[in-house]
Amino acid sequence: MPYKASVSAKVADCALILKCLVFLALISIQASVSYATPQLPPSPPPGTGIQRTMRLLASSTPEHPNSVYILFYGQSISKQPWWLDVARDLRERFPSAKLRIENRAIGGFATQLLVKTAEYDIYPADPDLVIINDYGDELDYENIIRGIRSRTKAEVALQSDHLITWGTLPGEAKDFRWTEWHNNVWLRDIARKYGCGLIDIRAAWKSYLTQNKLEPRDLLADYIHLNARGMKLMGDLVEQYLQYNPALPQPYEPLSVVAVPSARPSFDFTFTGNRVDLVATEASTTPVHFLIDGKRPSEFSELPVISRPNDVPGKDWPWQLGGVIAVGHRVPLVPELWTIKINSVNKHSHVAQFELLGSVTGEDGQGSTDRNFVSASGRVTLQAQDWWTVGAHNEDLLKPGQLIRWRVLPMSADQWSPAGANETITVANGLSNIRHNLRLYTDAPSLPIRAVIVQKPRYTLQKLTWPPYLWQKILWLRVIPLFESSRRFLLPCVALLICCLGVFTVLFKRKKTSQRRADELPAAH
Repeated sequence: MPYKASVSAKVADCALILKCLVFLALISIQASVSYATPQLPPSPPPGTGIQRTMRLLASSTPEHPNSVYILFYGQSISKQPWWLDVARDLRERFPSAKLRIENRAIGGFATQLLVKTAEYDIYPADPDLVIINDYGDELDYENIIRGIRSRTKAEVALQSDHLITWGTLPGEAKDFRWTEWHNNVWLRDIARKYGCGLIDIRAAWKSYLTQNKLEPRDLLADYIHLNARGMKLMGDLVEQYLQYNPALPQPYEPLSVVAVPSARPSFDFTFTGNRVDLVATEASTTPVHFLIDGKRPSEFSELPVISRPNDVPGKDWPWQLGGVIAVGHRVPLVPELWTIKINSVNKHSHVAQFELLGSVTGEDGQGSTDRNFVSASGRVTLQAQDWWTVGAHNEDLLKPGQLIRWRVLPMSADQWSPAGANETITVANGLSNIRHNLRLYTDAPSLPIRAVIVQKPRYTLQKLTWPPYLWQKILWLRVIPLFESSRRFLLPCVALLICCLGVFTVLFKRKKTSQRRADELPAAH
């Protein structure tokens, strides 16, 4: 009896050990499957459309580092911290580059809102690369991309949308179909039209889910936002695309450098572009004066820009701050600080009363957040729809006595006294991308300027044309749904049609046979 008990105990121990080994093996297999990152689709090849930026990174050395500014833009998906892993990866791969990486994405801002905030978030910043993903109206989406490509030197990498559903339920099918059209047709067309890179997140996402037998919700924290595994996948895919590949076509270079002759007190030359910078040869106490097309740069009314209103570092703008998300004007701007003071707030309607003050203009009127406002000087216009007065939990964001501030920045200079060699200054940023004449002159014996850097964006700000992909959109969103909505009736209808054809054929053959027999009877007599 003791012998049998010991044998049974040994068998039980072996069985337990075997179960543990099987369990560990399953965990190991599951772990290896869950984190197996698929490759991006081969088309377009990684690095397409962003080779100027990647070349600047790859060619940086400790002796000659290149300054590269990368901007992430979009809404809450772009704002999730996966972008920090991408930034860390770039700094590790290109340690010699002077990298500035910033994220200005705004949660909840579809293209209808982002097209307004891009005016002060993207265009004046003039980055080297914009990595963007957003939802919303396609016309506004294209306006943002068109603005980047025609007003800045920036390359653009478009991210397609990650997958949130397979679209198998009736309620999801319509949204799924539109999203497939948007990512597989529209985004690709925009990338070709404006020479952008396309990071095909969606195709790689589908591959990842299929390979690992996962559902879209397994990578989501809620109905759309990414969980930890989803963020890891997103970061890995973007990193895969940010590659230097000299085999790709040579990128367009928007910057050109013009040497300034030495020992001359003035210099005139003609250029085509929208931005001009100068590089100093040496320090000088005698200022250098600038004229563009015979005018001082400060006289160009289109150059001053408005900063993001009420932006506070460390705060989630505008969700934690409130204020106004877009500011316009009817007359030319002058550099100054503007302040809105909230006088009162109606707790039931969330409507606030305010007064406006400019540091140069002075008192400039009073208004209400529920009505469009034009200041007395015309230097400030506010649309009622652009006020952000209620937070995510329906709380009032505006308080009596609160101050909302923004600056008008000049984006130009009329004269300059360089403090040392190789210092730079922007003469004008935001000119029309057409032919201009620049004149430099000084009262000193010679100009302390070594070179002029001219920026000419590849694309001009042209009117939007009728989309060439209209027939494809009609096919995807109008014709296919007709078949989808009736597919449950399709098989019975086909079967009924076949039966009707069969009956018709039989009846037709019988009629023909009867007719032939009737024709043969007289001949028999």
